Amino acid sequence: MLSRIQYGIQEYTRQGKGDNLKTRMEQLINGRFEYEVPELELSATEIVLDILPEERFRGELEFWAGDDRRIKGMAYSSHRRFLLGKEKFSGDRVKLPYGVDTAGLEGQDKIEGEIVLSTSIGEYRVPFSITVKKPEVRTSQGTVGTLEEFVELAKEDFREAYQLFTDASFVQLLKGREELLPYYEALSQTPVPYQNLEEFLIGAGLKKPVTLSLEKESLELYEIQSSLKDTLRIRRSGWGFLRAEIQTEGDFLEVEKTSIQDGHFIGSVYDLEYIIRRDGLGKGKNFGRIQIKTVYETITYEIMASKSNRIQVNVTAYEKKKRLQAAREMLDMELGRVDVQTWSQNMLELLEELKENGYYATECQLFEAYVYVQKGQKEEARRLLDSLENNQRVLQEEELEGAFLYLNECSERSTQLKEHVTARLRQLHQRRVDSCLLLYMIFQLDSEALRTPSRKMFLLEEQYRIGCRSPFLYLMACRLAAEDGAVFRKMNEFTVQVFLFAEKYHILTEEMAFRAADLAGQMKSFSQKVYEILECAYEQYPTVQTVKEICQLIMKGEPRNPEYFRWYELAVMSELKITGLYEYYIETMSRNYQKVLPKVIRLYFGYNNTLSDKKKAFVYSNVIRNKDLDPETYQAYRNKMEAFACEKIKEGRMNEDFAVVYQEFCVDSRDENVRSALAKVLFTQRIYCDDPKIRRVIVRHASMKKEQAYLCADKTAYISLYTRDAAILFEDSRQRRYVATVDYNIHPLLDVEELSGKLLQDGRKYPGMLLHTCGELKHEQPINEQNCKNFQAILDEDVFTDAYRQEMRKRLLLYYESQMDNRNLRESLRDMDFRGFAKVNKRLLITILVKQDMFLGAYDLVCEYGYENIDIPILLRLCSQMILKLEFEYEEEMLLLASYIVQAGVYDEVLLRYLVKHFEGPVKEMVWLWERAMGFAVDCYGLEERILRYSMFTRYAHPQGLKVLQEYLEQGGREQVILAYLTFEAYDYFVGEREKEAFLFEALEKILEKGWECDIICRLALLKAYTENGQWNEKRMQRAGEILEECVQERLKFAFFQDMPKELQQIFQLEDKVFVQCKAGPNAKVTLHYQIERENVLSEEKMEPLKERYQGIYNKEFVLFYGEKLITYFVIEKENSIETTPKQVLTVEKTSFQGRSKYQMLNAMLQMKEQGNLQELCQAEEEYLKQEQQVWRLFPLLD
Repeated sequence: MLSRIQYGIQEYTRQGKGDNLKTRMEQLINGRFEYEVPELELSATEIVLDILPEERFRGELEFWAGDDRRIKGMAYSSHRRFLLGKEKFSGDRVKLPYGVDTAGLEGQDKIEGEIVLSTSIGEYRVPFSITVKKPEVRTSQGTVGTLEEFVELAKEDFREAYQLFTDASFVQLLKGREELLPYYEALSQTPVPYQNLEEFLIGAGLKKPVTLSLEKESLELYEIQSSLKDTLRIRRSGWGFLRAEIQTEGDFLEVEKTSIQDGHFIGSVYDLEYIIRRDGLGKGKNFGRIQIKTVYETITYEIMASKSNRIQVNVTAYEKKKRLQAAREMLDMELGRVDVQTWSQNMLELLEELKENGYYATECQLFEAYVYVQKGQKEEARRLLDSLENNQRVLQEEELEGAFLYLNECSERSTQLKEHVTARLRQLHQRRVDSCLLLYMIFQLDSEALRTPSRKMFLLEEQYRIGCRSPFLYLMACRLAAEDGAVFRKMNEFTVQVFLFAEKYHILTEEMAFRAADLAGQMKSFSQKVYEILECAYEQYPTVQTVKEICQLIMKGEPRNPEYFRWYELAVMSELKITGLYEYYIETMSRNYQKVLPKVIRLYFGYNNTLSDKKKAFVYSNVIRNKDLDPETYQAYRNKMEAFACEKIKEGRMNEDFAVVYQEFCVDSRDENVRSALAKVLFTQRIYCDDPKIRRVIVRHASMKKEQAYLCADKTAYISLYTRDAAILFEDSRQRRYVATVDYNIHPLLDVEELSGKLLQDGRKYPGMLLHTCGELKHEQPINEQNCKNFQAILDEDVFTDAYRQEMRKRLLLYYESQMDNRNLRESLRDMDFRGFAKVNKRLLITILVKQDMFLGAYDLVCEYGYENIDIPILLRLCSQMILKLEFEYEEEMLLLASYIVQAGVYDEVLLRYLVKHFEGPVKEMVWLWERAMGFAVDCYGLEERILRYSMFTRYAHPQGLKVLQEYLEQGGREQVILAYLTFEAYDYFVGEREKEAFLFEALEKILEKGWECDIICRLALLKAYTENGQWNEKRMQRAGEILEECVQERLKFAFFQDMPKELQQIFQLEDKVFVQCKAGPNAKVTLHYQIERENVLSEEKMEPLKERYQGIYNKEFVLFYGEKLITYFVIEKENSIETTPKQVLTVEKTSFQGRSKYQMLNAMLQMKEQGNLQELCQAEEEYLKQEQQVWRLFPLLD
């Protein structure tokens, strides 16, 4: 039915527009007719639109009269969702704004109806059809409707696919793949790098990661004479986003780009240009590399570049190499790793190689002599020394001289006293105090009596201080310490290096180990090197003292380092008394430690617990896990553990150890706050990820508005996971996120399935508990009487998405529907947010409310959200009850609803009475309503009057209009309305030439009998009806004569007069007349063209302008005699057109031959003449002449 009709009509009437109806009636009563009104011109004859859900569409319909006259009237819409900007109008060119309300509609819904324009020149209807389109995702490649089509777009244009991915419309592509929704929401959070789209596609199984490979992995270049440019060909496999960072190692390398993307590749190939700069190359071989790093892999290209030839001998390097080889082998000999004979042979071979290569200096000769001395071949040594007797280098260089003197003494070649040689060596050492070799030789020749071990160690330490780092220096110190550890006075840098040397070459003695532990105890701060020394000392010579010193040392540094636990454990097992030992023992203990804690630890912390909360939780969890093995400790700790659990659960502290304590003491706690706090941390899980680039773990639940981000520290994060459908993602330092390309493992801390049921009542106020209980996506829980309140509670939590809460409303509605017979249902409905539920399924909600007799709530929803798709019987019951509650008072939405129901063919007396009382609108709709109301014997007096009035205003004579008038008359209708409507119908009959029911003419007869003043059109219509009916009686003859008398006075003659009885024709001298007539409308120029044919002779055509006889009727009368033919046609000129009517041929009818009038007698004689009846003709002529003479005698002409 028409929306907003009643409001528009009442406003129209209230503001004076109702006077138009009255004016129109007065015009009709006074005979002011318009034969022809112009057509209403429309800017659109129909409105067809396709719009999106929730789109606010605005449009405009323009209309005007064909002759640009001013028009006025009312506009109605037949659908409540098609809204008109105004419902009354007046002007010569009217613009009617309209809008479409699609709130609550979905794709493929339709809004169909029509705009009804009730104007002063007629009633017009403009149909509209609005289709609500399914939202489409359009791209340059066309419409994208599925993920598969999106993948094809991404293959063609990854950038455009990215734009779509970041647009809110992308969610439409996930229908049917809702499990991907949380991943999408997490990956589309701003900022959104291209990598996130790549990761989404990989995680969804729609593509594989892009991988890179090199055509070759290494390059060697020699004889580089100038800087070179080269290319490295990189190949990629697969399609998708790619960004790679390019780094170089080596000062001689430069690359064209420091980063490349997929757009740089031509096909699957990219040639990376790089430069090898010659000025960046050093001597010999130069090694460098180019590294190409993506988020998934790193590939390396190795480059070796040299300015020299491929084959080259570097004398200096060769010499250094051989010297180093000789030193290493000599050290091995001194350490006893190689026997002297083997060593001697190797050295002689080495020296021979040096001779062959042209390098055999003085140093080599002296070393060869030393080899022979060690080998026991002193004669060969003396021979070599003889050749160096007067060697200038030996005489000039202190180390060479000292070596010569030392070898002379060792080979028994020397002629000097040993004391003199030693003295000379001391002199040389004073000149070269940095020479470790001279000091070594002095030590070898000096006696203990002359120099104590402490003095020797002092000299060695001085040598270290000066800068000597020779392993032989450390070896000499080790030999001294092996004999007497007391030679080390403190743990200084030199001492540390000596011990490290001993550790490295496995020459640490027990004496040295003991001394190291002793010296470590004297240190004031921690030293990592000393710790390593003591660690080695304990491995070789394990003692309790060493353990104690190690513990005391590490306590001076970072005592909580987990690697130190082994020492604390050894100390505890050894029952050492060290301050802080027990605390550090617990602090460093692995969380995976499952054994029973040592008794001393259990006792200690039972009375003195100064541990951090984490470590307390660790101790308590260990006690709880082992309570069956050690019930005594459990009982001793129980009160403290329970108090600790209740305190920390309220703080929200959580890890594996806290979880054990909470599960033991909080589950069955009588404290509601404790149980509530436990419910809050119930869903904590430990996630472990060893990928070094990960900084945060992101958890996204599809049902929650915000994601949860957790810091990943030490490769571990503690996250809250409420359902199995939650998405877990990982984020790096550049805010790139990963789904399927990062490995991890996850472990729940509490038994969720066991505890969630127990804690549900206390945890209902926490969204996580509600979400777990109700579920999401593929793991939704069914609603029942026990958990219904949980689903209702979700609706009040703002942390959940609107979509999720709407889904809960939808499921609750279905549940309520199944509980129609439940007496408690109304209580649940009473506090319901009706508007929120209506957006989900208004049909079901309104149905439920109506069935529960909650009519007011249902009616409010109908007013706000419409009544599409709601069962008509439900609407009927609602509307009837609300009308009764309102006691039939006018209410706009009620009128709309009642109209809608009745138009659907379902109604009762209440609705009909309400509509009859208040409905005003287009004539057709009012008549339709009237017909149904009459079936229920409803009083329709007011409706009938409205029908009559609006029919006259809109110039629309409804086929049932006279029946409406008949009922109106029977109820004593108003005279003015009756008379105006009869005039309207009479005009439609007489001028419009439309057939009418007999009641019209009966009514016209009655008003004439009553003497009502009416326009002549009423009498003309009645006269015409008499003529067409042909059933004459005395009364009708009398009335017709009166009407004809009036016509004579008004000079009105019409073609139908010639069909009236002869008696009337004769009285008014019409029997000899023939009429030609046309209808042309007012202000037309009508010209009659005619010819008369006599005895087959056609007269000249004549033209005669005609004047309008009455209401657009033009006619002329002719007198024709037997044998004559009148041939006529009309030319009608209007403003923009000329119309010529078809030719019409008129002759004398046979009735014109019979009778005693002069006209009839003349026609009869003409016929006799034509037929050759001369005798009859003569008799007729005599009769005619006699009659003429009688007339002259009776009616002589007056002078």
